Formats: sequence, structure tokens, C-alpha cells
Amino acid sequence: MKKTGIPLYDHISPGFTTKRKMLSGIFTLYFLLQLILPLRPWFFPGNVLWTEEGYRMSWKMMLRSKSGNIHFKVYDPVSGNIWIEDPKKSFHPIHVMWIAICPDISWQYAQKLKLEYTKKGFSNVEVYAIGSVSLNRDKPVPIIDTTVDLSNTKWHSFRHSPWITKNNFSVLK
Repeated sequence: MKKTGIPLYDHISPGFTTKRKMLSGIFTLYFLLQLILPLRPWFFPGNVLWTEEGYRMSWKMMLRSKSGNIHFKVYDPVSGNIWIEDPKKSFHPIHVMWIAICPDISWQYAQKLKLEYTKKGFSNVEVYAIGSVSLNRDKPVPIIDTTVDLSNTKWHSFRHSPWITKNNFSVLK
């Protein structure tokens, strides 16, 4: 072979280009997220199959069976009025089941009820969830502390919410 005097790879700059660095960073973040999301249940106290904290997008899907019922007590401390709100009046039975068994969805519904009653002219209503949940066909027990006003409670996405009851079941964490 005859040498031409031009090295074969002279026209390619060594190292990563800015575009390659950005793509590499994006893919690294994506893969880290894919690793961290399924491991979230290990960072919450209690039984994740019960509390649902960190359950979604985890490797624990389809390990449990839950059923439950729920209604909400709306209390106006100014007038002393109490209303009982049944989600069955507004939602399909499957959606009501999700409201009953998932504390975060119950919390969202309580926020919706507070907003509705504020629009009706009741500014400081309190909303309490009253219901019970059965895990793996065990005895139904409350999943949400019935003494906690959900409408004035914060939801913590990345740490345990103390108003979710803990239950000691004989299933894996």
C-alpha cells in the first residue's frame, strides 16, 4: 500500500462532541430513572402493598389483591353542618374502588371536595375519609386515619404520609 501522507482519521476530532455529551447525559439520566423508580418501595416504611407509597412503576406489581369501600365526611366548623359524600354517586364502580384502595387518590378526591364546597360558599370545610380496605382477602381495616382532615393535609410524594395507617400483614414488604 502506498502512503498518501494524510492520516486516515485526521478529520475526526478526538473525544466527545457537545452533542454526544448531551445525548450521553440524557441516556444516563433515563437509565438511572429506570433503575431508581422500581426500587422506591424499599425507601418507604411499612408494607408497600398496603400503603401504596412507591408501589406504582415498581417490581411489585400484581403481588396483591385489594378491595375496599369509602365515603367522605365534609364538616363545616363555622355552621356545624356535616355532609356525607359518596363517590359512587359521581364515579364508575371501578373508579370508586381505586379511590378506596389508594390513599393518594383518596387525598386528591378530598382536595376536589374542598374546592367544590369552597365554590358553594363554605370556606373552611374539613374532609375526612371513612372506609376500609382488604388486602389479599384479609379482614377489612381503615387505610386512612379517620381523624385526619385530608383537605388540609399535604401529600408527600417522596416520603411517608403519616395519615396512612400501617398494617402488619404476613406478605412481603
